[in-house]
Amino acid sequence: MNKRIFWIRAAILLAFILILGAISAVCLISPDGVFSSLFEKTHVAVEKAPKFGGFHIASLLICLSLAVITVIFEKRISDARVDGIVFSFGLAFLVLEVYKQLYYHLVIGNGSYNFSVLPLQLCSYAIYVCLLIPMLPESTFKRALYSFFGLFLTCGGCIVMGYPVLYADLALNLHTMLWHTMIIVLGVFLMRKRGLGNRILGEILPAAGIFAAVFALATAINVILTPYTKNSVGELNLFYMSPYIPTHYLIIGDVWEAVGWVPALLTYAVLFVFIGAPLMWMVARLLNVKKK
Repeated sequence: MNKRIFWIRAAILLAFILILGAISAVCLISPDGVFSSLFEKTHVAVEKAPKFGGFHIASLLICLSLAVITVIFEKRISDARVDGIVFSFGLAFLVLEVYKQLYYHLVIGNGSYNFSVLPLQLCSYAIYVCLLIPMLPESTFKRALYSFFGLFLTCGGCIVMGYPVLYADLALNLHTMLWHTMIIVLGVFLMRKRGLGNRILGEILPAAGIFAAVFALATAINVILTPYTKNSVGELNLFYMSPYIPTHYLIIGDVWEAVGWVPALLTYAVLFVFIGAPLMWMVARLLNVKKK
């Protein structure tokens, strides 16, 4: 990687962190200040949007349209610009995450932290991966991160877009649809530009290693810290697989009810590694066969 580009990106990231950190500090110190009032103004209570209702279907159509547009126009983007685009997405994810954290803290939690939005859910890793990838030279680890995003995070984005948790809050509904649409669009872009879908084991196994690491981290945090968050506005429940809170996932919830949390945990991992990621790999294969 060009050292000049590295330092430019590092400086931009630092500037974003300092600006967003300063805004966050002002909001936390002065909860009745001008910045905090802006968050209040974005709060619009609505009737809880149903799955497969008008809002959900419209969001799905927008997501699908953007994914198709990405497939059509990605050939106009040179390979040298891929890292820059990923970095731009990372900055956008960072801004959206800071907004969500402050919104939950100031508006929903009324000054109390909501542990349910601790940014270590599976799809939260879009921030970290997108900001890390452009800072790394080409390597096995960097390729694994690209595969992790294209196969695992894109799978997570598809699950949420297909069967979302929606709220009686317009800002949160828009945030979740925008966030996961961005994951899917970038995932499709990376499938094409990075040529995923050529080596099934060579692409899935390294990505599965990263998935296993973040899943193990989430499980450890769930087991250790969840009991201490029971009195918070929202309980900690990373990957929605805390042993203290029944999961809402199909199949996995049935396994949990029948034979317990540990088999359900293993079922979750197996479904992602042996079904979800391979399905995304097949999508990448189809996209790149058509490209060729």
